[in-house]
Amino acid sequence: MFKPPVIRPAELADASSLAEVHVASWQVAYRGLIPDHVLDNLSVGHRTDRWRQRLLQNDLDTLVLELEGRTRGFATYGHTRDPDLVAARAGEIYAFYLDPLVWGRGYGVALGEETLEILGQRGFATAVLWVLQSNQRARRFYEKIGFLCDGVSKIDIEPDGTKFEQVRYWQPLTYPPT
Repeated sequence: MFKPPVIRPAELADASSLAEVHVASWQVAYRGLIPDHVLDNLSVGHRTDRWRQRLLQNDLDTLVLELEGRTRGFATYGHTRDPDLVAARAGEIYAFYLDPLVWGRGYGVALGEETLEILGQRGFATAVLWVLQSNQRARRFYEKIGFLCDGVSKIDIEPDGTKFEQVRYWQPLTYPPT
């Protein structure tokens, strides 16, 4: 049964709950796609510190998805960072994660729609996001909410030498929604 979530801007007090969702989501979504040692070494404490810094610096916009008063997901977004796109015309979803306990229940769709609506309200003509090339579950989800792969890819290299191939997805935006 779909219970309507509360979707609101993140606050400093959300740092630890955002970190919990971030770590739990990574450890389930990326198992088998990236090395186990990367996932096993994720720390809620370290992520909480990073979230606290980001929220204090107010350097990115974050929406929190709550169910019955508990954080179950988040999305961060803003101007695109891609040099081949015009930042004033393209918004980017930087991160989009749900607690694995609520996957497949429609909450990701609700969070995605809200995030896209905000990007449209801000005047962006296009939304983009990057997804791990091998993450078929996430790719299916993004396609379900209207994103298309545009064929652009990149490889990110972590300090330990781990490589992540990502592909870019895009979607035209209209505001008000039709």
